[in-house]
Amino acid sequence: MDRPDDDSDPTFGARFLEEWKRLGGPLAGWTYAEIQDLRDCDREGLAQALRRRHPLTPHAALARIRGAESPESLARELLLQAQAAAQTNFWLLLLLMP
Repeated sequence: MDRPDDDSDPTFGARFLEEWKRLGGPLAGWTYAEIQDLRDCDREGLAQALRRRHPLTPHAALARIRGAESPESLARELLLQAQAAAQTNFWLLLLLMP
């Protein structure tokens, strides 16, 4: 993908990543090159990048990316879902401990 000029508007992916990082979303599982590719993505490119990284991504998740009001709202929604899932896993682990 071509990198946008410095004076152009940020891409969907760049705005998503900026909000994700601002909210404290983790990027540890992504390589530097993958993050740079995400930064350059438009809305559809972000969906396809996720699909490449996680081939079993549900179609509903891809549709959510395609239908998000904004990249910022998408980042907030995904982070809240990730935090809820992590909290659920924490409580499940506590229940399973002897």
